[in-house]
Amino acid sequence: MTLLSKPSSSVIIIGGGFSGLAMACQLQRNFNLIDYVIYDRNAGIGGTCLSFAPNTEFTKLFPSQSEILDYIHRVATHYGVCNHFTGETEWEGAAWQDEKQLWLVRLKDLKTGEQFTKECRVLISGVGGLVNPQKLNIKGSKTFEGSIIHTAQWQNNVDLRDKHVSVIGNGGKCDSIVL
Repeated sequence: MTLLSKPSSSVIIIGGGFSGLAMACQLQRNFNLIDYVIYDRNAGIGGTCLSFAPNTEFTKLFPSQSEILDYIHRVATHYGVCNHFTGETEWEGAAWQDEKQLWLVRLKDLKTGEQFTKECRVLISGVGGLVNPQKLNIKGSKTFEGSIIHTAQWQNNVDLRDKHVSVIGNGGKCDSIVL
């Protein structure tokens, strides 16, 4: 299979969560470097709060997802990170090219299925430790008749009114919500 090759960048960041966003902002703040691109399999930038961009507008100690996303988008907009972000693109691997002193990064467009390569001098992993949800594996989960939703795959169309909701885990294990 032949992979398409796209123009190189100085830096490629894999992951558009807080690690990737923070790295992009710091590249600009500390090195005035804007020749970077962020690839993430999700459609948009996401994550939680950055020391260099404190948010005094949260309405409570544990803000809602929409408040956190608004904050993230304000930071990304302020630093121009959105112009460097490519969503719905999955990282498939990378290999160091000794002769060129470059990384050859293999990526896949999740909308079209197209695979392509891109070269960079610096490759940064901003892949979150919790990005791949674990399956809920507790007694009774296979026969449970309600909805089981992992927070990393939240479904906004689920109506929680008049439902008993249980939160299981703490993010390090399974962080699932059982309805």
